[in-house]
Amino acid sequence: MADRITRREMLRLTALGIAGVVMAACQRQPLGVAPGVDVASSEPITKGSGQGPSQAPPFKYDSPVMITPVDQFYEVKYSAVVPHAEILQRAGVKPGVTEVVIRSADDYHTSIPLDLALNEHALLAYWMNGVDLPVEHGYPLRALWPGRYGMKQPKWITQLEAITGHHTGFWEGQGWSNEAIIQPNSRIDAPPSGAEFKAGEPITLSGIAYSSDVGIAKVEVSTDDGATWAEAELIRGPSPLAWTEWRTRWANPTPGRHVLLARVTDNAGKTQTKGEFSLLGGTFPDGTSAMHQVIVDIE
Repeated sequence: MADRITRREMLRLTALGIAGVVMAACQRQPLGVAPGVDVASSEPITKGSGQGPSQAPPFKYDSPVMITPVDQFYEVKYSAVVPHAEILQRAGVKPGVTEVVIRSADDYHTSIPLDLALNEHALLAYWMNGVDLPVEHGYPLRALWPGRYGMKQPKWITQLEAITGHHTGFWEGQGWSNEAIIQPNSRIDAPPSGAEFKAGEPITLSGIAYSSDVGIAKVEVSTDDGATWAEAELIRGPSPLAWTEWRTRWANPTPGRHVLLARVTDNAGKTQTKGEFSLLGGTFPDGTSAMHQVIVDIE
């Protein structure tokens, strides 16, 4: 007789039997009961017709995910991932499917369109830096979808479900964007706001830029609140999906208070706007593309 498993055991089975989870989700079968097995030593159990991804050699994906690149790139390598398209193929998604619903152990839920789920860069990660995915990073399984905000990339995944209709997720139900496509954006990391410098002494300005999966075309910097602009040097990451560093040299700063701005133009031709103040900083409902500003004093 089957024994009822604990939540922790269910999460572990989810990580080990990804294809089975998808099949169970597609068929709307409960995942709360499993055969009485030793989870630590048994082979993963799946309900699909094909071999579960954990039974095959891990798919290695070495493109880094950036966490901060002020002076150099730091890598967080999701060293064992499964292409989401492969999961759908093994599960046998039926004609008419339009979305994939993702549910997590904390009851969070959202959905993505089928074309995004089939994207070659749509991944499910279960290892990071050569070890099991840490709990804080989404153990047993987290989603990595290209060009989407974090609200579309759940951690602690327990269930995937292919549907023919539309699913309204947690944040989407509160009015936030259903597409959640990352807007072109940039940040000034140096100098900090409020910094003071001497007139005539060169100053290095630097920061990061990012956009959706289309990538960054250029970054421009202004030292006079947008009256004039100069193009910055770009230090690109290994992929358009990673942040891009930028830097430029302010050769001859003049006395006075200066408003520094940075703006991105992405490869789709979309450029950041100066934006106006709002309660949520212009982020609702689609995310913001407003420029970051820093104020410095030159004596």
